Amino acid sequence: IAASACFLWEGKMVGWMVSVVTAVIACFYVPMIFFLPLIIYGLLRIGCEWSLVLWLIPIAQNMKLYKPLECFLVLLGAAISVWFCKKTKEYQRLLEESRKLQDDSVEKELWLAEKNRNLIEKQDAETYSAVLKERNRIAREIHDNVGHVLSRALIMVGALKTINKEETMKMPLKQLEDSLSA
Repeated sequence: IAASACFLWEGKMVGWMVSVVTAVIACFYVPMIFFLPLIIYGLLRIGCEWSLVLWLIPIAQNMKLYKPLECFLVLLGAAISVWFCKKTKEYQRLLEESRKLQDDSVEKELWLAEKNRNLIEKQDAETYSAVLKERNRIAREIHDNVGHVLSRALIMVGALKTINKEETMKMPLKQLEDSLSA
């Protein structure tokens, strides 16, 4: 029961009090020593390793009452408790690292998604700008070509009017010149 309380509250003060109370009880009630592995596990989990020294008192006081097999089993249980506590702490550390890595991964994923979205927007803007530049270049080229063609046509009409001797051609040439000039 005391070991369970130590696990439930996981407080250093509670763990220390549980260790003191169970060590005192173990001085008078010899079978209490078999709970040592549980107490060791609980105290190591909460970081009260120093209070394990209290257990030396009932062990030393009642040493002659224990059979060698009982001593061996208690020591084996204590060693297993220390090993389990070490593995539990390692598991907790790895679990915390895993959670941190997952959080960092999600954070980086969101950052990369935002960066990707910005790059796509920038690419779209640059593509639109390039299309507009090309459209303007083509429009200037068409404008220049049409202007040159019209200028040539006006010069040719003027030359035709100058060298024309026929009366029937004067009116069509005048109309052509007026439509090209307008």
